[in-house]
Amino acid sequence: MITCLNLSAISIWPSILAKIFLFFLSFFDKEKNLSILLMRERFFEILQNASHMGTAASFDKLPQEVMLLRQKLEAIDAKLDTIAAQNQSQSDSLIGVDEAAKFLGVTKGGIYSKVYRNLIPYYKSGGKLYFSKQEILQEIFSHRYPKTPQPSKNRPPYLAGTTGHAQALLNSDIRS
Repeated sequence: MITCLNLSAISIWPSILAKIFLFFLSFFDKEKNLSILLMRERFFEILQNASHMGTAASFDKLPQEVMLLRQKLEAIDAKLDTIAAQNQSQSDSLIGVDEAAKFLGVTKGGIYSKVYRNLIPYYKSGGKLYFSKQEILQEIFSHRYPKTPQPSKNRPPYLAGTTGHAQALLNSDIRS
């Protein structure tokens, strides 16, 4: 059963299409089949809309339309490439102490403290400190909490999370 016909893209004259469609409909009993009546009404709506549009697409124009779409997609792809390159160059750019302090939300003294304790990656040239935003983000993401506890190699799994004092108590209970 055909429920919807999209005939607006066919470039045959609408009156010829109407005659062909009505010829095929004459084989069906229109009074008993409601879907045939609905299909006929839909067909006439499509024909009416196609005659008012004036610029119905045709199979002859299809290669030009495809070429136009391809050119638009290539232009969009080129724009996306330039935007991605700009974002990557901005994220890989080096920043100073002031920008790093704003980026991390700490004071300049906090930045110098983190550099002294080697908590953040940095570059030093001519007595000045430089930081890469990308490396700072990687360093932040590498210290994710909560970390999964890893059992010690020399302790049995049931004692992996206990401290030395607790283990001594457990060992003394086992011996007695």
